[in-house]
Amino acid sequence: MFGGVFGGSQKPAGQAAPGGMGGGMGMGQAQMDPNAQLAAAEQEMEMVTDMFARLGDLCYKKCLIQRY
Repeated sequence: MFGGVFGGSQKPAGQAAPGGMGGGMGMGQAQMDPNAQLAAAEQEMEMVTDMFARLGDLCYKKCLIQRY
């Protein structure tokens, strides 16, 4: 349906793609074991925390006056 980044297929509406709903992002996570799910969640939290810290640093460098 969407193609490209979302991994959609070009099949007609009546045919389902393997994996259920079109093989989009995150579709196979229900079959992961609990340890793999926990590791993925921890990695995602670290990634989001790092991104937030980088954005905050960039904002302070770009937007705030450096005189103080």
